[in-house]
Amino acid sequence: MKNILFTLALLVSFSSFGQEDIKQGLVIKYFKSGEVMSKENYVDGLRQGEVILYYESGAIRFKGNFVDGKVQGEVIDYYENGTVAFKNNYVDGKKQGEVIEYYESGAVKFKGNFVGGLRQGEYIFYYESGAIEKKANFVDGKEQGEVEFYYESGTIESQVKYVDGKVQGEVIVYYESGAVKFKGKVVDGKEQGEAISYSESGEVKEILNFKDGVLIEN
Repeated sequence: MKNILFTLALLVSFSSFGQEDIKQGLVIKYFKSGEVMSKENYVDGLRQGEVILYYESGAIRFKGNFVDGKVQGEVIDYYENGTVAFKNNYVDGKKQGEVIEYYESGAVKFKGNFVGGLRQGEYIFYYESGAIEKKANFVDGKEQGEVEFYYESGTIESQVKYVDGKVQGEVIVYYESGAVKFKGKVVDGKEQGEAISYSESGEVKEILNFKDGVLIEN
């Protein structure tokens, strides 16, 4: 994720740099070391065609295509070792279709879908081993319905319900053995009422009370 955020930051900075000049043709930027940082083509000040960003080592960081200044088609981010970090598709500058993020090992980190730049449908997050870590559903960019978290062994870790991107209702967290670890309640994303933590044997460890997300001192 850090790799992706850095790439986006570079693209934003390149968009704002030198706006007083109307760029034409191939523009190459360099690191202080002299190594190439980016290669972009401009027509009347707008990016056109392939854009490539590089690590200072010379390895490719990012590849994407632009039409009239907007990202179009498949965009790929890379780890410095050359493996793919992130793949998604753009239509008129907005994410559209399947998105996949990878671990540096090449294993899938998560899969999801975008419609008009917003997350839509099921998202599945994975441990590097391939085991499922989290399942969630999105509607118009917000988590909706039950979200499930798993231990790498496959047993359920927690169940949380979302409404319009905020946690709502009872929250239950489990030990890997299946015993209840924690029970609490959340309203509009804020803890409300009694929250109880348990030992794996079932004994109550601690009882706390919350109001609007703030711990009430006894």
